[in-house]
Amino acid sequence: MTERKKKFSRDKESKIRAIIDATIELINEKGPASFSVNEIPDRAGLSIGTVYRYFPRGKDDIIAEILRKNIAEFIKLIENSTKDATSIEEAWTKIIKAYMGLKREYLSIDAFLVEAAPRGSELFNELAPVVMDFYGALNRILRRFDSFGELTEEQIEIRLGLSFSMMRTAVRGQSVFLVFESDEELLGYLLRVVQAAFDPSSCARAHGLSI
Repeated sequence: MTERKKKFSRDKESKIRAIIDATIELINEKGPASFSVNEIPDRAGLSIGTVYRYFPRGKDDIIAEILRKNIAEFIKLIENSTKDATSIEEAWTKIIKAYMGLKREYLSIDAFLVEAAPRGSELFNELAPVVMDFYGALNRILRRFDSFGELTEEQIEIRLGLSFSMMRTAVRGQSVFLVFESDEELLGYLLRVVQAAFDPSSCARAHGLSI
């Protein structure tokens, strides 16, 4: 790659980063509902034309980029935090702690993503493969513990999706209602959620059922 191309690539990356950072600042300050793309240029030090050059569909493209970056950041985080784990329980503990920290840091952004891409919408369907790629990466990270038994890849990813959906609800709920007395109590609950998702017998026992 020539120096000119390298400089162009760096300039593009820095402008995209400035747009994303400005968006996150605006959402944190004003809330998801009050955020406007027209406010980004002044905050990012760019023109509105530059914003739409890199994000032609405005909010939809910015949302997609934020989600991709958040997922990439989380995958890197859990890869680093679980590399020394010696059991599936230890790995899940590290993953859940990392998830709790990340969700709290980006609580407003999470609300923005949910509001902007409701289930069943065109944008939701567009972003679904990005989320499924995340579950695939998590599956690969956890595979080394050989703890999924005879579950198929599809069954594993469905259970991962269910687990993280419940984690997300619990972490967001805790930030508003303080359902649990401490993070340790919340962590214990989420570990039981994961166990129930991957162990049907534990799920049945939790509800007083027999299988």
